Amino acid sequence: MKMYILVRDDIPLGFAMVAVAHASLAGYLKFQNDPQTKEWLEGPFFKVVCKANTKEFANAKLVADHLILTESALDQQEVAIVFKPRREWPRMFKYLRLYRDTPDKSKPRTGKREPVIEDTLRNSTKDASVPCAAAGSYELLPIEVVSQGDIEVDGELRNREARGEIFSVLSREGQIPRLYPAFQFDASADHRMLREAVLRYRLANLDLSFLWDFLRTVQQPLGGMTGVDFLLGYRTQTLAKLSKNDLREHFRELIDEEVAHHLW
Repeated sequence: MKMYILVRDDIPLGFAMVAVAHASLAGYLKFQNDPQTKEWLEGPFFKVVCKANTKEFANAKLVADHLILTESALDQQEVAIVFKPRREWPRMFKYLRLYRDTPDKSKPRTGKREPVIEDTLRNSTKDASVPCAAAGSYELLPIEVVSQGDIEVDGELRNREARGEIFSVLSREGQIPRLYPAFQFDASADHRMLREAVLRYRLANLDLSFLWDFLRTVQQPLGGMTGVDFLLGYRTQTLAKLSKNDLREHFRELIDEEVAHHLW
């Protein structure tokens, strides 16, 4: 369950910020008695804020159960549109741009891998009350350790990596051999979701070092857990209330945001 808020991409940032705040409240007030809204409010009430050009904004108005917001300081110009929370969304919403600050054009993101890859949890301020995986899940293992020297196992590991079922990153020195994050060999790992994440990074032509950096970092949208915790099945009380499909959709959105961030 999520609520979408679309903001016209030609609206100045200050007005856009106000529009999003008003849209969130106005959307709740308009649809608060609807059964789907009540279910959404049981939490966590996800909201997605996107930019929309003139054509996208016009098309969005054709979708039922919405509220259009105007801005008096802009001569009552339409600035945003908020939709009733729901589970299923028209295909067009998948391709809308997430609303982010404009990146610094003088420092373009090149998608090059980070110079140092660590086999540790990146954020040391993780809340001790948050469920988490064992430290060993963050270890980086050479293929010889994983395969235990078995040539057939070695070959199967490489085939699995080619299919996107597992992934590896460069060593600290940036040289061969590549190293495999240990968590992905845990039987409890959500390998379907991991494969989706790997393929999303590959399709964007991003080094998988970026994926590892995301997975080992504490994520507030995951309740203070890391991506590794999430893929190993750990859940906060809030996330535990969601269905498996909703959890996977939430994780997909985080991955897509990260991919977009590196491409900007």
